[in-house]
Amino acid sequence: MHLNKSYEEKKNIIEKYFGKQSDYRKDIFIALNNVLFKNGIFIEIKENKKNKYPIIINNITNDDKKKKISYIRIFIIIKKNSEADIVEISNTLNKNKAFSNLLTETIILENSNLNYYKIQNKVENLYQINNNQFYQKKNSKLNVYTITFNGIMIKNNLNIIIDDEKCKSNIYGLYFSKNKEHIDNQTLVDHKKQNSESNEIYKGIITDESKSIFKGKIYVRKGAKNTNAFQLNKNILLSNKCSINTSPQLKIWNNDVKCSHGVTTGKINEKQLFYLKSRGISEKNAYKILIKAFASEIIEKIKIKSLNEYLKKSIEKYI
Repeated sequence: MHLNKSYEEKKNIIEKYFGKQSDYRKDIFIALNNVLFKNGIFIEIKENKKNKYPIIINNITNDDKKKKISYIRIFIIIKKNSEADIVEISNTLNKNKAFSNLLTETIILENSNLNYYKIQNKVENLYQINNNQFYQKKNSKLNVYTITFNGIMIKNNLNIIIDDEKCKSNIYGLYFSKNKEHIDNQTLVDHKKQNSESNEIYKGIITDESKSIFKGKIYVRKGAKNTNAFQLNKNILLSNKCSINTSPQLKIWNNDVKCSHGVTTGKINEKQLFYLKSRGISEKNAYKILIKAFASEIIEKIKIKSLNEYLKKSIEKYI
């Protein structure tokens, strides 16, 4: 449903939730989106509803004659006792450079489950700012997958507010950067209430003269006792000229928690490479095997068969 039309039909929902989790005072791109977006998408999963098929959102930039600037707004609400799979795909159809400012707000109410897949592929000529805001209520479960294959400059801001008990959030990211691309992932998981859990794994494969950034934050508020939070970032550098800036952070205002974070960055494991070559595998194919094995931890978690196969083929093409 168009966002403008939804305001007429779903006024109570829009006024209660729309814009409440996106603070324009803290992010200039959220402020710009608030002012300049003209329309958008409204998705509502009704109570006690389990979607049989994934919902696909295609963000297509297509302008053959001039540079394109777009401001996109998506608002999603998953009502009580419901389940849904949503796949959001960004791509461009021409060689002209374009800029996209995308703001997505997702509300997940009590006892509901959401699998959200953000795929950024075939966007070699795109500058994109993504602000994804998720808000969870009691006993909800959220799985978020962010897969980035290319882009001149891609900045993904992922914020999750856990505002009730017995919530679970799993956040997975996989990013590839080459040439002189710039890929930036920044996450925040804010545990505001007790007895919740979050797990976060981001992996990067960086080569040529590209640059990548990962900054992950976990907040555990004063009343959020019995919180279990985990964060890990791993990176492989395939060139002496590429770089990664990684910064996992924990901010805890509570003693009764289990929290950990870590980061690893380095080149392909020489011992593993030697082992494969000693078995008669060429160096080129050995690199392929190790890169695919590195990425598989994220890809194998994706349960939509067609999407899983598409991503595996995209990784093969990238390699």
